[in-house]
Amino acid sequence: MLVDKQVAMFLHIISQHLKNRVIKHHFSRSGETISRSFHNVLNAVIRLQDVLFKKAEPIIANSTDLRWKWFKNCLGALDGTHIKIKVPTVDKPRYRTRKGDIATNMLGVCTPNMQFVYLFPGWEGSVADGRVLRDAISRRHGLKVPQIVMSSFSQSSVSSQNSRGTKRKWVPEEDAALVACMVDLHNAETFNADTGFKAGYLNELEKC
Repeated sequence: MLVDKQVAMFLHIISQHLKNRVIKHHFSRSGETISRSFHNVLNAVIRLQDVLFKKAEPIIANSTDLRWKWFKNCLGALDGTHIKIKVPTVDKPRYRTRKGDIATNMLGVCTPNMQFVYLFPGWEGSVADGRVLRDAISRRHGLKVPQIVMSSFSQSSVSSQNSRGTKRKWVPEEDAALVACMVDLHNAETFNADTGFKAGYLNELEKC
């Protein structure tokens, strides 16, 4: 089958949410051919993620955008969403959301212009958002926060905590040490919780 016809089938399915049997009728092909063609195009799109996904650029200090000029170095926004799916009966309890829908939990990151820079689908709908985020940042090729953002976050945190004392800025080496300690604390699983860390983790982090 020609590539353009495979792409046409793929676009029909994802844009109109059409079933396999409908595409069979439109394109006069077997269900097996439709399924194989869909996955061929899907795999090609996944391989092109470096081209299709927008490269994140931080908000500059002298930005004039009234919506974003207050968020210096911000790369975008992160949120999760539920997508309704069909699963075997035995798996429905794991995928049932608090609203009763059977869905998968997908994490997405967008630039200020609503262009995707990261997607992480696959978790069950019943799982907490914090658990999905922890999984995303702990994966080998998962969500990575650039050093410039981590540095700004650390500086603002230290400044707010020491508002009544002497303020100072963290150096990149201290940022790296903080992140490494948090990863170690997460991997130890002693203070892990669905929404982040359990109470008392800051004392352990300070020791580290």
